[in-house]
Amino acid sequence: RWHADMVRSNWPSMFIWFHPEVGLISHSCHLHPIAVKRTTGNADFTTTIDGDYLSRFSPGSDRIYFAADSDEICIADFTPQSYGQQSMLDPPQGIFFLAHWLHQNAPPINRWFMETPFLFKSSGCKEESLQSCRQITCQRIRNTLELSRCIFNS
Repeated sequence: RWHADMVRSNWPSMFIWFHPEVGLISHSCHLHPIAVKRTTGNADFTTTIDGDYLSRFSPGSDRIYFAADSDEICIADFTPQSYGQQSMLDPPQGIFFLAHWLHQNAPPINRWFMETPFLFKSSGCKEESLQSCRQITCQRIRNTLELSRCIFNS
């Protein structure tokens, strides 16, 4: 499926679109994988990197670098194949559920993360298809974030 206005997860922190000529494009509230370079001392984590460390930064920080393409980073996942299969049994949720979830669960830094797409390229990915897909997914995420702001902050 290319466009989805529904999700089957009660914790939709990552939105993924598939396009046969491009690959997967994901937008995520949480930057995983993530690498942190400390300059001094102890990072003092008490919960998670997102919760304890990245929340200290403000959206737009030039101290955070996004690797936004599978050509820039090597990713390996050792999660069992069955992990998350229960979510596929959840009833589908629509755009208002997504907007409400973002309002309740995504602080400003995580909303900013979500605006940056990450591309897992297919072999033979065409540049014109890639740019078009990135624009579409970014617009859909911006629309969802705006809906969240308009409905729940008024």
